[in-house]
Amino acid sequence: GGSGSGSGSGLAYPFSEARAAIEAALSRDLTPDLSGTNPEGNLVDPKWQDPYGFGKAVAKVARLALIAEEVGNATLQTYAVNSLKNSLSPWFKGENADALVYDASWGGLVSTLGLEDAMADFGNGWYNDHHFHYGYLLYASAVLAKHDAEFFKPGTARAAGLEALLRDVANPGTAGFGGTGPPKNIGAKAGRRRLRSKEEEAGFGASKLDGSPLEKLFPLARHKDWYDGHSWASGLFPMANGKSQESVSEAVNCYYAVHLVGKATGDEALSRWDELQSLIVELFGKATGDE
Repeated sequence: GGSGSGSGSGLAYPFSEARAAIEAALSRDLTPDLSGTNPEGNLVDPKWQDPYGFGKAVAKVARLALIAEEVGNATLQTYAVNSLKNSLSPWFKGENADALVYDASWGGLVSTLGLEDAMADFGNGWYNDHHFHYGYLLYASAVLAKHDAEFFKPGTARAAGLEALLRDVANPGTAGFGGTGPPKNIGAKAGRRRLRSKEEEAGFGASKLDGSPLEKLFPLARHKDWYDGHSWASGLFPMANGKSQESVSEAVNCYYAVHLVGKATGDEALSRWDELQSLIVELFGKATGDE
């Protein structure tokens, strides 16, 4: 293999040494802590029962699975992917301790504890930060779908669970992906105008999710503000100075994850919806937010 130089150090490392170091780190990161709350040695510690904590833990395993694939370590890749299956399956079948349930009042998925206590699960029951919380779950799901096409096979409970989770934060609306979609003048704050391209005007084509009975159960792109060009957090909680965004990086992670779900499931329309509209516009809104 070739070699690369560390910036400033002047040292060159053969690729074989770098790969060995990466695999050693992977092995350490994929060695579970058997103490405390994890005596069975799960890669995702069972102490993480809320959507946010669990999401970040399972997304870490998903990223490690991709790194293992990249360096060609099939053993570690398979181990990580199997962990994803075991960890995600209860969540998408409603069998985990803090199950996600549908809230008909506001049209969304919320945690069981969140419904009982507004402050539980970081305010999940009051729709606080859903695009942060669920982005991690969607990212892990995209990685799993990439490696196991059967896991989210259409018609299964897991596929329905994934679709509901996705629609909670990135529903394209009841018109379908080829319909009217979001406003044409995206990012119009402070007089700026970003008209949709001809490609966007033509719609995003047919999605595998079009016509689903779930599409009318969720609002269009729940957190997205097409006028300001970015999303809002805080949900139903009142704030003295208006709503906040708080974490642009996690918002981008969510919409990028939806894009990846589309890629992994062969749904190009879904992929383009969050690539052209949500992901790019989120970054656009961040870049111009101080105008």
